[in-house]
Amino acid sequence: MMSHDEWLSKLLETAQQTASHEFQEQNWFRTDIGVIWPDEVYYDLDDLSFDLFFDMYSKDFTPDQLNAWNQFKKLLEEYRKGMPNYPDAHTVFEDPDWQLVRDAAARFVTAFGQKRPEPYLAG
Repeated sequence: MMSHDEWLSKLLETAQQTASHEFQEQNWFRTDIGVIWPDEVYYDLDDLSFDLFFDMYSKDFTPDQLNAWNQFKKLLEEYRKGMPNYPDAHTVFEDPDWQLVRDAAARFVTAFGQKRPEPYLAG
């Protein structure tokens, strides 16, 4: 299992890419890789055990972090429910609802970048 800091760092990296209009513009439309990146964010967070991190460490979150986490997760889940099986990257990229997800991801990065929650270690 990853350390707390390494795990959080990887979650932040995924959230940063989700928040970044520039990253998406540079990577979603490449023809040399066969990735439908709009859908990859869900797989990345699942692979990183997003919910397990929350279960283990949310008691140490600040109120801003808790709010940012919940909003990011909620908007991602809502967007995912409305996505087709094979989303078109251009459609997602221009979608105002995806911009809401980007904004929530940016708030997540800001909240967790300011003060990283320290894991509680029972002694």
